[in-house]
Amino acid sequence: MVSSSPPPPRALVTGATGFVGGCVARALAGRGFAVDALVRPPADRLALEGVTPVPGDLLDFESLLVLRDRPPPFVVCHLAADTRMEGTEEEMYANVRGTANLVGALGGRLSGARFLFASSIAAVDRARRPRGPLTETDPPAPRSAYARSKLRCEELLEEGARVHGYSLSVLRLGTVYGPGTERGGVAALACGVRAGNLGARIPWPGRISFVFVEDVAEAFVRLAERELPVAGTWFLAEDRGYSMAEAAACLAEIVSAEKGPLPVPRALLSLAGRALWLPGLRRIAPWSLRAALEDTILCDSGPLTRLLGMKWTPLPEGLARTFG
Repeated sequence: MVSSSPPPPRALVTGATGFVGGCVARALAGRGFAVDALVRPPADRLALEGVTPVPGDLLDFESLLVLRDRPPPFVVCHLAADTRMEGTEEEMYANVRGTANLVGALGGRLSGARFLFASSIAAVDRARRPRGPLTETDPPAPRSAYARSKLRCEELLEEGARVHGYSLSVLRLGTVYGPGTERGGVAALACGVRAGNLGARIPWPGRISFVFVEDVAEAFVRLAERELPVAGTWFLAEDRGYSMAEAAACLAEIVSAEKGPLPVPRALLSLAGRALWLPGLRRIAPWSLRAALEDTILCDSGPLTRLLGMKWTPLPEGLARTFG
């Protein structure tokens, strides 16, 4: 009698048409998972080998009932989100509504599953001037509508885990970059360095936690593959930070920039960074300016690094693979 092999574990991915979600879906399929990807119609706009597109819109609860016709997922990777830092509260509420609809549509089918949620470092932010990297025990103090929506999604999913019995891993992503990135801080910095823009030539001292997109996918896969699920909240980023000046210097070498950094005194930049934390200025200072001047979005990813045995792609290597 010939014994049949067990079916592959099933994964459900949201956001697979996006930069990070697509990388996660491909990685899961490449490691033997049967991957369903929830895609806003038309579903045929997603073409990833080994990934089955399932038509559905996170903002349309009725359309998500199609998930009940699919086999229950072993792991859900929820990466779909509106990531505009300048979005309004109303626009960003779509992130919360979509997450609530997903959990509501799957309901009891999530019992015993693993739920991996792509949150953001922005969901934590800082209530006071940095004195070291952010850790999982720091109290959240989100400033933008996007950041508040991510934190609310975390809270909603924690409640859902208690009700439906799934294991929740919240992954607060650092600044993600990699081949195919077209928006965000790294892409903008690369364009500025190429063009010799003034802002890209200032030696900004603020350190940032970056993470190569393929490392994000690897972390998701390793959490899905573990023998036992791991519930908790983790920062997902390379295990060291880089200043904006360091990142710009790497990019300048890669793109053979003609203009070098400006001779701005470090003491002047440090003074400007401290000034931004004055009560009146903190409320109006752009988030990106604080990140450039201070270690605002620097985090400690040591716990996840040790848990998964991650070997991160160093920023210079990742930038070369992205823009070289």
